[in-house]
Amino acid sequence: MKKYYFLIFIIALIVSCKSENFDNSDLSRQINKRIEILENSYKFTVIPENLQGKYFNKLKTQIDLVLSNSKIDVQENYKIVNEIFDKYDIPFADRSESITDLKFDIIIGLDDLIFKYLPSRLNFSDYNVIVVPNKTEIVLGDTLRAKIYLTVSDSLYEPEVKYLDLDSEGNLRNVYNLPCENGIGEYNMVTRKKGIKKLNGFVIYSNEFGYKDTIDWNYEFEVK
Repeated sequence: MKKYYFLIFIIALIVSCKSENFDNSDLSRQINKRIEILENSYKFTVIPENLQGKYFNKLKTQIDLVLSNSKIDVQENYKIVNEIFDKYDIPFADRSESITDLKFDIIIGLDDLIFKYLPSRLNFSDYNVIVVPNKTEIVLGDTLRAKIYLTVSDSLYEPEVKYLDLDSEGNLRNVYNLPCENGIGEYNMVTRKKGIKKLNGFVIYSNEFGYKDTIDWNYEFEVK
């Protein structure tokens, strides 16, 4: 799905619960931030889908269930949320495998709503990045798959996600391009050594003035 605009924020969901940076509530805060933006928009509240179908009320109720209960049936809630986004003609993720995936997919769906009905860069005051892992416990031999979600760059310029290969002393050895599609970059690695692993990189995007700009991203996790 190609967005007219990409929103930008980066949140690092760190893979070890012992990490000081790990905070699974970050996704919930970002969801609530977007709900508030839509609630405060008169233009959005008076569209037929909301006046006649009350779909936004239904969406908020379902999202509240997702945010308040970590033991929910992910697939059942995915199906309901998907059906509501479909009423707005907003394509949703093909499938959500976990509660973290579902929250991440809800953020993307809400971003699409915002930029469909409120096409303004001023909805978000700062640039961030979200790094979402495929799992929150990594053991030796596991594969880490991290999604790097980018927002607030012009769709005419697809954001570039870079990974910095650093040695043990922090010296740069190489810079790699990560696969990026529709504003979502992906970093994959098979863990071969126990201990703390730190990832660093940056994103090149088109800023509000149409010029190329960069924003750093970093991610820390523990291999057990």
